[in-house]
Amino acid sequence: MHSVERERESFERSVERLEESVLRDHTAESIDELRRLRKGSSRLRRMLAPHRVLFTSVARPDFRPDADSKSEAHLKALGDQFERAMDVIENAREQIIGSFELFSNQVALETNASMRVLTFITVVIGVQTVIAGVLGMNFDATFFKNARPRILGRGGRYGRRCHSAGP
Repeated sequence: MHSVERERESFERSVERLEESVLRDHTAESIDELRRLRKGSSRLRRMLAPHRVLFTSVARPDFRPDADSKSEAHLKALGDQFERAMDVIENAREQIIGSFELFSNQVALETNASMRVLTFITVVIGVQTVIAGVLGMNFDATFFKNARPRILGRGGRYGRRCHSAGP
């Protein structure tokens, strides 16, 4: 059980380094490290899980009915240590999942920033395209020739039509 504790400490240090690396610069190396840590936690879990039945049965009071209270306490402590080790491994797995979510969020934030830049560029180019389209039309637009456009005013083409239709 002490080796599990050492593995847990080493694993937690690796997860902390990984999370710092993800926050600093999220590269493909971070994904490789996530994959390696997840594989390690799964391996530890697969190694210990088959022994659960053994340790829970050893910790039961009826395992050795002729045992004294001291050996019964040791067996119970052994079962408790095993359960703590399994909890540590499950916690490590959850830490890996949390680190992956952190990595995914960082990548999403970077993508969001890129999309904002692309959207801004698209709007600028779109406005320029509209202006170039209006200025490059193949018909004569009168409102570009006059200093003051008279589309709806009294003297404009549309203004005369409105007045001629009136009383």
